[in-house]
Amino acid sequence: TGVGLPVASYGSAALLLAFSAAVIINLRRGREIACACTGVADEQPISWGLVARNGVLILVAVWLGWHSTAMLAGVSRTTPSRRCAATDSARWGHQ
Repeated sequence: TGVGLPVASYGSAALLLAFSAAVIINLRRGREIACACTGVADEQPISWGLVARNGVLILVAVWLGWHSTAMLAGVSRTTPSRRCAATDSARWGHQ
């Protein structure tokens, strides 16, 4: 994993956020701009669907960055009850 994963994740989220802001501004102004987001052969105008898709991608990137940062710090993101149950099972030999 290393430091590159959180940097790439948060960087991707920032770029997607900036791109989404630009799309929203242009949609609100009523502009119909062709976007080759899915490839040059399939140019489609920008839409609210593109904004929604970017929102999902932003959430995934932030989640990945958050979890990868925790892995670097050696912090478990499990809830205390899960952690205790896992520790108790290992301690008592239950699987």
